[in-house]
Amino acid sequence: MRLERLLIVALVAVAGCAFAPQRFVYLEQAERAYHDAVADPAIARYAAPELKSAREVLDRALDARATLQDAAEVDHLAYVARQRIEIARAAARYREPLK
Repeated sequence: MRLERLLIVALVAVAGCAFAPQRFVYLEQAERAYHDAVADPAIARYAAPELKSAREVLDRALDARATLQDAAEVDHLAYVARQRIEIARAAARYREPLK
């Protein structure tokens, strides 16, 4: 009887872990990078199209997470968003006039 109770408790604990919300570190990093880029006036002014492109991919990643798609898909889209944010940073540096 004691063994059965222990087994039931263990099964409930394992099952609970299966339904725990998954954390997407790459997506969190992409969101943070995007918010930092939006806060940079040079990027907002000189690289608006690139920033818009990054936002679109970031939105796709957020949608993928919300619909519980494959974690690899969410990570891939977050990676693409981060790369587009870096492209926006580079474009802003290139287009910003020298002071």
